[in-house]
Amino acid sequence: MLVEGLALGQNVELVGMGAFPGDATDLSALAGTLETGTPFNQLGGFSAIEYTGEGNRYLVLSDRGPGDGAASFPCRFHEIELQLNLESRQLIPQLLKTTLLRSSQDELLSGALCAVNEFGNDGHSLALDGEGLRLLNDRTLLISEEYGPSISVFGQDGRRLK
Repeated sequence: MLVEGLALGQNVELVGMGAFPGDATDLSALAGTLETGTPFNQLGGFSAIEYTGEGNRYLVLSDRGPGDGAASFPCRFHEIELQLNLESRQLIPQLLKTTLLRSSQDELLSGALCAVNEFGNDGHSLALDGEGLRLLNDRTLLISEEYGPSISVFGQDGRRLK
């Protein structure tokens, strides 16, 4: 991590910037468009990032999707790799994997506000507005969300465990 070992009073310096293209797609294999006309597999709208502890790999959590909760955006997280070119001061992101978030009964979780009152077979809401992400030592994920508000534990396969 870049800030590890940073001494108190030491200056922090921006060493590079990067971005995914605005029309980038993810690796979910979803086809078609949402109610907003946005492709189901559009990449972006990240609300959290977490270092995996492995090389330059990070997990990023997509927010509830386009339209501020107006679309039935299937919730997901992504694994990315960030390569830093110090000479050009560029951060080069590469998408490695997309994982859809599901209930414990394998039902897709949705960013749609109207899904707050829809409950899956496990008794939990099928709505999720992901805001925070932490990778635990056992490789499960803690995801906090605004609709509940709540914190859920997910497996690396995207299934809610508790």
